[in-house]
Amino acid sequence: MTSQQWTVGSRQDRHYTIADLVDIEQIRGLFEQFTRATGFTIGFLDHPQMDVLAHSGWRGICTEYHRKCPAALDACTRSNRQLVDQLDEPGKLVIEPCDNGLVDCATPIIVQGEHVATLATGQVLLAEPDLERFRRQALEFGFDEEGYLAALAEVPVVDERRLMAVTAFLGEMALVISQIGYAKLAREREVDERLKAEAELRESEARYRALFEGAAEGILVADIDTKVLQYANPSACELFGYSQAEMTGMTIQAIHPEDAWQDVVAEFEAQARGEKVLASEIPCLRKDGTVFYADITTRTTVLEGRVMNVGFFSDVTERMQAQEARRDLETQLAHSGKMEAIGRLAGGVAHDFNNLLSVILGYAEYALRKTREGDPLYMELKQIVGAGERAATLTHQLLAFSRKQALKLELLDLNTVVSQMEKMLTRTIGEDVELDCSLGRSLGVIRGDQGQIEQVIMNLTLNARDAMPDGGRLVIKTANSRVEDSPEARLADLAPGDYVILSVTDTGCGMDEDTRAQIFEPFFTTKGHGKGTGLGLSTVYGIVRQSGGTIRIDSVPGEGACFRIFLPRVDERISESLGEQSEEGSLTGTETILITEDDEAVRNLAGQILRDARYTVHTAANGGEALLICEELGGAVDLLLTDVVMPRMHGRALADRLARISPGLKVLYMSGYTHDVIVPHGVLEAGKNFIEKPFSMEALARKVREVLDG
Repeated sequence: MTSQQWTVGSRQDRHYTIADLVDIEQIRGLFEQFTRATGFTIGFLDHPQMDVLAHSGWRGICTEYHRKCPAALDACTRSNRQLVDQLDEPGKLVIEPCDNGLVDCATPIIVQGEHVATLATGQVLLAEPDLERFRRQALEFGFDEEGYLAALAEVPVVDERRLMAVTAFLGEMALVISQIGYAKLAREREVDERLKAEAELRESEARYRALFEGAAEGILVADIDTKVLQYANPSACELFGYSQAEMTGMTIQAIHPEDAWQDVVAEFEAQARGEKVLASEIPCLRKDGTVFYADITTRTTVLEGRVMNVGFFSDVTERMQAQEARRDLETQLAHSGKMEAIGRLAGGVAHDFNNLLSVILGYAEYALRKTREGDPLYMELKQIVGAGERAATLTHQLLAFSRKQALKLELLDLNTVVSQMEKMLTRTIGEDVELDCSLGRSLGVIRGDQGQIEQVIMNLTLNARDAMPDGGRLVIKTANSRVEDSPEARLADLAPGDYVILSVTDTGCGMDEDTRAQIFEPFFTTKGHGKGTGLGLSTVYGIVRQSGGTIRIDSVPGEGACFRIFLPRVDERISESLGEQSEEGSLTGTETILITEDDEAVRNLAGQILRDARYTVHTAANGGEALLICEELGGAVDLLLTDVVMPRMHGRALADRLARISPGLKVLYMSGYTHDVIVPHGVLEAGKNFIEKPFSMEALARKVREVLDG
């Protein structure tokens, strides 16, 4: 039978693509085996669009050069079209050079007389390449000549007979793929014929019985008037756990939970009247008392003179569980997306806000120093400083939530961190709350910022204390844990691996589901007005996520809450040696400092602070000005204090150029940008000095002195 003879019932006019007829993933695996066995490339192209559906072993000269250059790609496409246009009959093979200098081969895949796809190999040479031609191509297409010729050297020179043999095998492979397509069409024809046969079976009781006994679906036949089961096929008996004798004579109510009877009877009667065919996700009751859910499709028929409902039962319990898991995941992803959006908003205002705070706090400190304690303006200035510091704290909390603050990562033992905080935590929670620290043995090491981890513990402790206004018990526990790959772990956003768990459990008021869903959102709080900012737990969330961890909550109203933090365990040891602490020294100096900052107010403030500390200070608004100043000084600059992100020339590039003019120059970077912005500039690498905006007068003077002395 030829392809032109196929007709597929009602589908005979359908247009098929190759993706309808074969499994692309299976084809891809077959191609990979072909490449491993022969060393030849292979490509699977849709026709006539020539989209690449699958490929294996493609040469670097094609993927990295020809197909990434528009002009070279046009040549590839033109050559492919010329090659493919010659494939007009099954089994035809075409071998010819492409416009870019390689040799390609192709053969068609034809189904029902239609050219639906093409198999191609090649990307080879039949003789040693003309290097001058490829050098000219490198120049023409703008390629790096050395890299291009190196890629050319990887293209094999093959014997024409071997190429013909491989191409012939390719033709056989095309035939196999065509046969797969024919088989798929045959299966579709079979489906149409089966549907027709089922219609005929409903008209004949004998033919119906054959289908009834052999069906994979559970089939029950019930009298429409009495609602009593007349017949049950073996699949239905297996599904419900009864024998055929037990099911015969039962009412439809007996195979459904009692609380569903009213709905089940209503569905049954609607189907009997022909108002509907499908009843979805109906609860069903097995003999052992377990409940499962089924889609029930019904048809009416006449058996032995009575009208019957024939119900086809498909167990959809797993599908419903998967849908529920999907809904949970979608809810979690939507929540995560909302948190990310809020985080981006918080991080987006950080730079300008931190610059403003630097100026406000700096000049307020100056004014405060010039004012005596009894002066009428003294308390007003104190209020300005206090408000500025609170604003800076608020910014840091928002950046912690958005996971965009700069972390000072180090190896940590959580047991040590908790032990060092235990006395302070006891004083913080008060005498009416019992604190129990249960620290795991042989606890693994984590990598984190100790100050941020301490803030996590403190915020969770304060949250637990507020949940127990009448006292209670607070348990802080550490333990090692191994997470295996599972749907539950993926739903919890936990990758397989080793973790250290920090859990904080209280016996307080607990939370309902709505509260748990919002608990980490900034400014969300269940506390009364003026009793909380709603940033404590959002800060915890941000720190944990930025540290590579995950936080989970278990809570029931009236039964307390448990916050569990999973932090990745690292296979390293903490050094036992303690660094020597430098003694407190003078914050003044006589060195020459060059300040480069594009914000005029911040630049003037930093200059005034360092001049007051007796340094010789020069200021520049950008990198160009800084280079000119340094040249005028003959390179006599001891320290560069520079903003990280500036127009035209960033701080890191400026420091690198000034180092050539002024050998031995020391650099202190400053920025109010978020962590993800300054990290690409390399200023948070080990050994780089950095001060975060906003900074106080003393903090800047101390950091400058520390860098100069270091």
